[in-house]
Amino acid sequence: MKHSNVNSLDYGNWTRKKIIVIFGLISLVFLALTYFSLFFLIGAVSCLITFIYLVYTYYRFSPRGGNLQNKIRDQVFINLDWQGNGSLLDVGY
Repeated sequence: MKHSNVNSLDYGNWTRKKIIVIFGLISLVFLALTYFSLFFLIGAVSCLITFIYLVYTYYRFSPRGGNLQNKIRDQVFINLDWQGNGSLLDVGY
């Protein structure tokens, strides 16, 4: 397989939307449970902080928010000691 143009690679976003939604829903459940006991407020606040952090990282990795994914990839390619011979394997999940 021939190498593709580095700028044409699209990794999506390293922060998954599914995980963001899960933490958002869990924080809402904990928030609803605070009606029965304020003890659940600890879980609600913890999940809400995680939710906000994940939304922020999703934005920062996106092309609109700083494009950190491409910047990290470019730094890896710049620092590789490679003269164009051989192959490079990018293993994703």
